[in-house]
Amino acid sequence: MIQIDEDFTVPAYFPEFACKCGACRHTCCQGLAIRISQEEYFHMVGEDCPPDVRADLDLALHTLGREADPGRYAELSPDFRGQCRLLGKDGLCRLQAACGSGAISAVCRLYPRRPQLLNCQRACGSTLPVPEMSMTNACEATLELLRDFPAGSPVKLISRRVAFELADLPLKKEHPDLLHELQIHRMCVRIMGDETLPFAERARRLKTFAGIVFEGDREGARMVQAALCTPAPLLVAMLEGLAADRPDLAPAVRSCRPEDDFRMLTQAESTFLGRVMANDLFLRLFPYGNRELSPLRAVAALIVIIRMLLILTALPGGAAKETGIDRMAAFFRMVELTDFDAALLRRLQY
Repeated sequence: MIQIDEDFTVPAYFPEFACKCGACRHTCCQGLAIRISQEEYFHMVGEDCPPDVRADLDLALHTLGREADPGRYAELSPDFRGQCRLLGKDGLCRLQAACGSGAISAVCRLYPRRPQLLNCQRACGSTLPVPEMSMTNACEATLELLRDFPAGSPVKLISRRVAFELADLPLKKEHPDLLHELQIHRMCVRIMGDETLPFAERARRLKTFAGIVFEGDREGARMVQAALCTPAPLLVAMLEGLAADRPDLAPAVRSCRPEDDFRMLTQAESTFLGRVMANDLFLRLFPYGNRELSPLRAVAALIVIIRMLLILTALPGGAAKETGIDRMAAFFRMVELTDFDAALLRRLQY
């Protein structure tokens, strides 16, 4: 295990976050295969736990075969319903209850927090960390905190000392332009987090800003235009296809109406959805989070994500009600925890 104890750039809501534990309506254990290190795998295999927990733990543990390396050696796979086999009826982890927090993986202890440990070349030639951390929108407690934050902007960036442990330290390629990229990334977060503007205006300004910064990317600009012009019924069909095997989201998608695309928002909805999307941009290092996508292609994916989110949350009472938050949490389990952007753009191209 690698111990991390340093200052992170985090959103203002970060210190206020508290896990809902068994009170969570849709546990974070749902629909995820958790990658674990070789050290964690053999620790779990040798764990002295009750027979029923042992049986389910053995069923859940799978080595990754040829893909395995010491840092990502095995995974804890969900059952056929998409739930962790170690999840108890009370919504709590049976392995942790039986053996303590030291028995579960580092990912399980840290989630829904996601650290971004970046490397940056400095003039002196040394390599120093430039870390960020946020909570994923896939967690309903994160969404409720964004909705109910008492004063000021919950996505205003602050510095906070954070200590945790990781199974391994992911290797990051050096990016000589990382400081410049971080400035663009933070500007995108600030634009989306500007609560003096309606949500639609924030999205428009973000698209304009990206178009100016990355004006040489003609293919990316074409994808942005395609994202804006794709008919809403096709977006709903795409959403249905992407959510087909997700029991937490598919029933909600079947009730979506194309005419809710680009719908009018109340002031409360505008503020809330702006916070949600600003948090998403910060969490995923937008527009650089996926190095296989150009920044403008990431903008194109974001436009489609926003349109899908507007369609998905057109509900009586608005997006901030319990049903809206449930839908958003399920949606972001797909957006933030899978290779969603690439899959979305492949469908958008055809």
